[in-house]
Amino acid sequence: MTFKEILKERFLHDLGFDFRLRSGIGSKFRITTKSPGILCGLIFVPTLLRIMEDEFFLDALAIAGDERARVNKIPTIVFPFKNDGDEIKSGDVIAEIVGDAEILLKAERHICDIISKLSGIATHTNKKVAELGMEEVFLLDTRKDDPLRRSIDKYAVRTGGARNHRAGLYDGTLIKDNDIEVFGGVKDMAKLPDLIFIVDAKKELNAVLESRKMGVKIVAITDTNADPMLVDYLIPGNDDSTASIEILIATLADAYAAGKKK
Repeated sequence: MTFKEILKERFLHDLGFDFRLRSGIGSKFRITTKSPGILCGLIFVPTLLRIMEDEFFLDALAIAGDERARVNKIPTIVFPFKNDGDEIKSGDVIAEIVGDAEILLKAERHICDIISKLSGIATHTNKKVAELGMEEVFLLDTRKDDPLRRSIDKYAVRTGGARNHRAGLYDGTLIKDNDIEVFGGVKDMAKLPDLIFIVDAKKELNAVLESRKMGVKIVAITDTNADPMLVDYLIPGNDDSTASIEILIATLADAYAAGKKK
């Protein structure tokens, strides 16, 4: 399905299969923010309104000498005051929309839903990117979302300052625990990594042993229950503490960034 077909499907589930008539009443809607953050989703509003108007509303019949037929076709126009990626504050007016009142009323909820969700994704992403604080380290997204919404969700991730990893199973590789469990690890990879970082050397013992067999250097957080003789670069630490792991990973990222600058 194309992006426009997905939008049309949203409307079908909301409006049903009945047709609708324009009201002939001009109206102006103003989109005002309630929370600060990063704006995202405004770019989709004109297309959303056009699909709503073209697919779900009938044109009025023209009657000779009757001006109402002309009045009934009120053009829909979006006037943006902000752009996607802009920082917004509570109470900001991001856009005004003029058009037929009935069309705007039917599209209102969909406009609010898309802008709210995508701005939320962009805002959260931007916060996490800022926490990294390094140009050399970038944040990637995953594909753990609704496949039909994935293209616009990934657009929000990019708007927030992160990068897209893959859109589906067909255009990228990600090796996870279940892949290792099923297929037996990294030995069949097209290219072996120069180094592998392991959080729990005891829990991931198979990965440790296979990496040693394949000649891949190992950096590992090694608790008291793991064998330190199997690890090339030992990091003594608690591999059960989330806070501890986050500190160690952040330190490794800083070291990598410093090394890249040399």
